[in-house]
Formats: sequence, C-alpha cells, structure tokens
Amino acid sequence: MKVCTDACIQGAYTSSLIHQKTNNILDIGTGTGLLSLMLAQGCTANITAIELDENACIQANDNFRSSPWNQRMTVHNKDIRSIQPSFLFDWIICNPPFYENDLQSPDESKNAAMHSTTLKLEELLTCIIHLLSDTGFASVMIPYHRRTYFEKMIFDHKLF
Repeated sequence: MKVCTDACIQGAYTSSLIHQKTNNILDIGTGTGLLSLMLAQGCTANITAIELDENACIQANDNFRSSPWNQRMTVHNKDIRSIQPSFLFDWIICNPPFYENDLQSPDESKNAAMHSTTLKLEELLTCIIHLLSDTGFASVMIPYHRRTYFEKMIFDHKLF
C-alpha cells in the first residue's frame, strides 16, 4: 500500500499534540498502520487499530509486530461500527477515504481504500462521538473539497 505525504503530515502533527496523559488511542481504518506507528513513537499510550480490509490488517499486524512499540499496539480486522470497547479513547485518528460519489475504479479494494463506499463521513463521525471520551480529541484528515461539509456535521453535533 502506498503512503501519502498528507498522512505523514497528519501523523506528525497529531503526534505533536498528544500529551503523556494520553492512555489510549484508536486508529480507524489503519491500513498499513502508518499513523499508529507514528503516534507510538511519541507517546506511551496503548494503540488500538481497526481495519476492515483483511490484507491491510495482516500488513498492519506485521508492521506492528516488527516495531519496538509492539507490546502496546493491537490491530483488529473489524468494522468500526461493530466494536464495543470497555473504555472510551483519549485520541482517535483517522485518514478516511477521500472520495464519495466520484468516478470509481473497477478494482473494489482500491475503491474501498479511496472512496467512502464502506463508511460514510456521517457514520465515521457517529463512531467518533460514540468512542471518544468527554475530554478526548480526534484528528481526521479531510480533503479540501469536503471540509465545509464535514465542518457542518461537526458543528451540528456541537463539536469543534
């Protein structure tokens, strides 16, 4: 799987905001685990990664096991809408697919990675609200052409 510059910037910026009181982080749609690995370098929190695609989940698991932070990193091959953790997360990070209702590829796995075919932004926001602690933070990378739309949803839910 390719790594994009935007995700590297998101991971670095988010890592700079996480403080040592952070106990647990959730990475929604981890892919190869890049964001989780970047965050693990800068804090001592436990990191839970969720990935719907089985092959990407296997790759993330391999990457986690090969890292020096493997004792506090786990990945689950699940739909984020189905998880029921016993605690809420201090931080949630997500680099969701950028496209929705745009021209798709004949390759279904590419569509799942780049298009909101399996999890719409509204559903993502609902999951974040459900899984984030009252004092928690979320980092979601949104392409410019969807920023206003996402901001309206955030404000409608009285988030900022």
